Amino acid sequence: MDLWKIQYHQKPQKTIDDHSRIVKPGTVVGFCNPLLDMTVVGNADLLKRYDLKNNYAILAGKKQTGIEELKKDPNVHCTAGGSSQNSWTVVQYKLKKQNSAAFFGAVGKDRYSEILDREVISDGLNMKSQYHSDKAAGEQ
Repeated sequence: MDLWKIQYHQKPQKTIDDHSRIVKPGTVVGFCNPLLDMTVVGNADLLKRYDLKNNYAILAGKKQTGIEELKKDPNVHCTAGGSSQNSWTVVQYKLKKQNSAAFFGAVGKDRYSEILDREVISDGLNMKSQYHSDKAAGEQ
């Protein structure tokens, strides 16, 4: 007779087909430096004028301050960027429930943070920003 024998009983695993029952708002949280990505289709003149390279990513600086003309260009696509925001956008897409993924970050209080806010909302993400009036978006 083995008095020390312990029997383990596992409950059968529940199958949940509906993500909405298990995913609550703010389930996945991240912290990052939020960035606004701009995808631009341009020509050699545009690249030279703003010191850009073809098929290349940069952090916009003083050389790109006149880039306002791009806001009106239909070939410019803005998206929420930065490594954490990109990851959270994918998480949000996979979870299929609005505001399941949330993240925190600091941004400048300017027109670019307004565009960023709009893009984040359209992705279904929940962004909580600390706004800085003395810096531009992406400089935190």
